[in-house]
Formats: sequence, structure tokens, C-alpha cells
Amino acid sequence: MSFSWLSKASIQKCASEEFEAGGYKWSLSIYPTGNTKGGGQGHVSIYLVLIDSSSLPVDWEVNAVVNFSAYNFIDDEYVITQDTNVRRFHVLKTEWGIAKFVDIDTFNDPSNGYLMDDTCVFGVEVFVVKTMDKGDCLSMFHGPITCSHSWKLNRFSFANLDEYESESFVGGNYKWKLLLYPNGHAEGKGNSVSLFLTLEVSSLPPNTKLVVDCTLRTKEQIGANHAQTRCETILP
Repeated sequence: MSFSWLSKASIQKCASEEFEAGGYKWSLSIYPTGNTKGGGQGHVSIYLVLIDSSSLPVDWEVNAVVNFSAYNFIDDEYVITQDTNVRRFHVLKTEWGIAKFVDIDTFNDPSNGYLMDDTCVFGVEVFVVKTMDKGDCLSMFHGPITCSHSWKLNRFSFANLDEYESESFVGGNYKWKLLLYPNGHAEGKGNSVSLFLTLEVSSLPPNTKLVVDCTLRTKEQIGANHAQTRCETILP
């Protein structure tokens, strides 16, 4: 079937046989006189169409790098678009293409090499980009999981280590420790006693984060004027 016959017969679109790329079935659609709905008047339009999506999941999505080509008989080579953008195909968009692929007058002029004996050759390269879905699950509790722990450190005035570590304790099914720096730590070095709550990460399930609201307190043993501070953070 000749290209000129398609134009004269007002054939709006013709499709290639189906082919496979990246595990999916596709076809190539050509608009000999342009896809007018897509703004392709006066040009040959070309589109890649994903077909037979009935076997795909309901929320399917295919990403691919697509490059179209037209064969030049004079130069004996394909003129190929150079596009590195990833195109997204899904249930609401099963085709992608170029409305103004090549000007019709340029294409029909035999001296340009696209038509030989009223025959032309179009092609497409499809590189399917495999993606891995990764999501986060947020679990909400009606009430926070609370716990308290007391740590008594004897003979503090004789402390000669930079860091002291409490025994492990359980809170909310996770293991914790208190860290004490008698001479301060970080910005408190040399001017404060520093106290930290630390999570034993080995007790945390994979890909889990905790929202922690804690109060660290040093008790005044004579009265009730305790030194305390509250902090909120996400661990780890």
C-alpha cells in the first residue's frame, strides 16, 4: 500500500503489527496527514501505543525512553530522534508520540530521501525502565505507649569516666539505654552534665521509625526542684 494512497484516501491513522519490548506489547501509529487533534496539521505524526493492557494490574504504570525514526533511502540511514526523557504510560495515557514529526512537504519531496517508489519506512526504539516501588507505612495509635525508668548512679563525685551507660530497659517493645556524661558532651562539654536517651537499633524491626516524646529528669533528693528537659524526635 503506497504512502500517497493513504493520504489521498483520507486515511487518518494506520497502525503497525504488534511487537514486544521490555515484556510489553506495543504498536506504532502513523498519521499520514497529521494528527489534527494533537496539533499536527501539515506534518506526519507518529505515536507509540501500549496495547493489550488487560493482563496488567489495575494501577499499572510503564516507564520507557522512546525514540522514533524514519529511513532515508538516499543516505541509507535512519534519522532518529534523540530523546532521553522517560515517558510514562498508564491506564489514562496508553500512547505517546510526536504530532509534528516531519513536515509533509519535506517528507513528500523525493530529493529528501524519505520516499522511494512511494514507499517509506518508520521505526521506533523502546527502552523500558524497570522501577522498584518502595512505600512507607505509618501506623497510628489511639494513645501513646508510655514507660518510665529510673537509674541510680552511686558515688557520682568520684566519677572519672567520660561516659556512663545504664543497663538496658524495655519501653514499647523496644530496648533503650541512658547515657550520662559527667563533664558534658558536644555543646555541653565542660559546662554541663549531659544526659541522653538512646535506642538499641537492633531491637527495631527493619524499615521502622519511631516518634519519641521523652522527658529526661535529674531528681533533687532533698526537695522537689528537679532538673528536667523534654524533647521530641524521630528515631533512628
